[in-house]
Amino acid sequence: MIELLVCLAVIGTVAMVGVPRLLDLNGQRLRTAARTLSADLRLLKSQAIRQHRSTSLSVSKQGYTLLPQNRSWTCFEGVALAVRPTLPSLLGSAPGTINFFPDGSSSGGTVLLFRGGSAIAVTVSWSDGSVRING
Repeated sequence: MIELLVCLAVIGTVAMVGVPRLLDLNGQRLRTAARTLSADLRLLKSQAIRQHRSTSLSVSKQGYTLLPQNRSWTCFEGVALAVRPTLPSLLGSAPGTINFFPDGSSSGGTVLLFRGGSAIAVTVSWSDGSVRING
């Protein structure tokens, strides 16, 4: 009898921990997409500094393109992107674009990733080009 109770307790604990994680696929896909995006933004910043020339991230609803290397990334199914610029009129950024400059600064902005009612923001600071994930 005790063995049965212990077995049920273990099964109950596994179900309580495991089932919510399986149901959180939206969150996992968003977090993975946000980590990929932030890594690419950091790469663009380092390339701008190292190569002494501007680099850019051009965002569409379905993905983004790294410039000048013209490398594209397409979102996971159901994930959409949008950009909120920080200083577009002052720094001449095209809509949907975040620029990095040779001094490490950027035009700044926030890329929003959406999926199934959930959202994560990846923010780029205009002053020092730092990248952070919020959400």
